[in-house]
Amino acid sequence: MQARAFAKLNLGLRVRGRLPLSDKRGGMHVLESLVAFVAVADTITIAHTSTDNGADNTPPDLPADNLVRRAHRALEQASGRTLDCHLSLQKRIPIAAGLGGGSADAAATLRLLVKFFGLDATPALPAIAATLGADVPVCLSAQPAWMCGTGEQISRLSPLPQADIVLVNPRRALSTAQVFKRLRASHAPYGELAAAQSMPVAFGGFAALCAHVAAQGNDLTQAAIAIVPSIADCLRVLEKCGAPIAAMSGSGATCFALVGRGEGAALARAYGAARPQDWCVATQLISAADAKINE
Repeated sequence: MQARAFAKLNLGLRVRGRLPLSDKRGGMHVLESLVAFVAVADTITIAHTSTDNGADNTPPDLPADNLVRRAHRALEQASGRTLDCHLSLQKRIPIAAGLGGGSADAAATLRLLVKFFGLDATPALPAIAATLGADVPVCLSAQPAWMCGTGEQISRLSPLPQADIVLVNPRRALSTAQVFKRLRASHAPYGELAAAQSMPVAFGGFAALCAHVAAQGNDLTQAAIAIVPSIADCLRVLEKCGAPIAAMSGSGATCFALVGRGEGAALARAYGAARPQDWCVATQLISAADAKINE
């Protein structure tokens, strides 16, 4: 049995400030983000194991702290059952690229284990997912979402307009912690939060989606560029190649360009000719037209 772990994209990301130190989560950043998923995915495969010793039979190429292994252990603990199985991971989402690959892998593993073992644990999955990372709960579904707070407030949205999307990365891993550390140097004091934005209800079409992405922006962009200057080059080339809108996803270093359906391949070719050293993929936003997105 298999499950796809779709790449998560922060189409916009606003940092409202940091929680006061008196809060139990004091110092954590309060965010607002339009989250979408794209048809680039890792694949998790599960099979019965030939052993009966109750061991974690995840292949040895996955380190102990890999989120697939951690999700397996977390569900065993929550369910009170030994889940003997063999799990394997095929990676396609770049690592440390701002695309939520590890979080998507953990969420897909939880869904797959519940289905494989027939567990009555689906209602508990968000709480279990939250123990694995702030982005894991939103990845339990490939439905777009408005994510707020420290990542714990998730409101699912109507399907986004159909669009192609070109993902590019200068082949530089970028630590989220590094980016937020850089941001803190110039951010408002603890407890001073900017007013919340209104959650988008629906988008009337591709142009409306692009307008929202441009308006929300990504408050982590300049901090990320300070660490990896080539991010600015990626954005500049995407715009030069004709992208209606180009932005950075999450904490970077992956950038994206939204274009009309059927136009992504041409933009990717133009970008690849200008920056052949970069990772570049043309794909689509997951929408209502994409069948069985959680299979």
